[in-house]
Amino acid sequence: MTADLSQVRALTFDVFGTVVDWRSSVSAEVASFLKRHGVDADAGMFTDRWRREGYAGGMRMVRDGELPFQTADQLHRRMLDILLAELGIEAEDSEVTELNRAWHRLHPWVDSPGGLQRLRSRFVVSTLSNGNVDLLVNMAKFGGLPWDCVLSAELTGAFKPEPQCYQRAAELLGCSSDQVMMVAAHQGDLLAAARTGMRTAFVPRPDEAGPNFPVDLTPDSSFDIRRNRLPRLGRAAGLLAATGVPDDPESRRLHDVDIDKRSGGVTVATLNRPEKLNAVNSAMHRELSTLPVDANRDPEVRVLVLTGAGSRVLRRRRLLRQPRRTDGRPLSESDERGAADRRQLA
Repeated sequence: MTADLSQVRALTFDVFGTVVDWRSSVSAEVASFLKRHGVDADAGMFTDRWRREGYAGGMRMVRDGELPFQTADQLHRRMLDILLAELGIEAEDSEVTELNRAWHRLHPWVDSPGGLQRLRSRFVVSTLSNGNVDLLVNMAKFGGLPWDCVLSAELTGAFKPEPQCYQRAAELLGCSSDQVMMVAAHQGDLLAAARTGMRTAFVPRPDEAGPNFPVDLTPDSSFDIRRNRLPRLGRAAGLLAATGVPDDPESRRLHDVDIDKRSGGVTVATLNRPEKLNAVNSAMHRELSTLPVDANRDPEVRVLVLTGAGSRVLRRRRLLRQPRRTDGRPLSESDERGAADRRQLA
């Protein structure tokens, strides 16, 4: 039975792992740093320890009273100093500070910017992250994430999964808890939110943690919105139908660019606005801007092909239009062969 979500007014998103690919982003910067210092170490494992022992472990120490409340930046820097000391790396403070800010430069999953933009048409869309405010703002500007609001543990005074974090977030949004839906790839986050009365949407990201830490993708049956496979955040726009809110053709679009991975390392990106002749709008532009970055970071992608649904690949003046005769009729095959022969002779 479909849950009644008609009262939902705001969506709060976990960010690290749900909206952005933290591990690949940070590992790339760590690898560059280690290479500059002539250190042969596994950048992925470095990043895993930085995240798990420094960030997650640091938050546990704060909750247990072993550390005073600290921002994510402070927890990251504390662990980074430990890791560098273990490797015997001595670097200028400015260089270490810049590496610590790698967490401000996390690349979004390819579907995140467009998916969030679609959801903004019907809901208040906000972060609810343990990251500090300036980290989240810098990340949003870096990755083109169109938040309506940035909420964090720094503002609520408590880290997730403490109840205060969720309860205070709802208050700051002017909502009761049942008017807010928590969206996350982490089931513990959602279960904690549900205990405060929030609604829940599970968006699994199987590649988030890398190869060393398997992710449980089987959703808890209590979640209001759940999937057994990776849905794009754009596909979370299915929430619009679930809420009973009147929809319109434009907002029903799940995403403006379809991504299809095929054999042989070929990925096909299809512009998906055929009724608009694939004219590029702001949402499509955001999705297209992440394609080269995402493809470059994916070792399985060797070729990226851009095409369009419908009769035109792209509408921009005469660019990529179907060739036509001077009388306006489409060119026949013989016409096209003749035109090609004339271009060769020229």
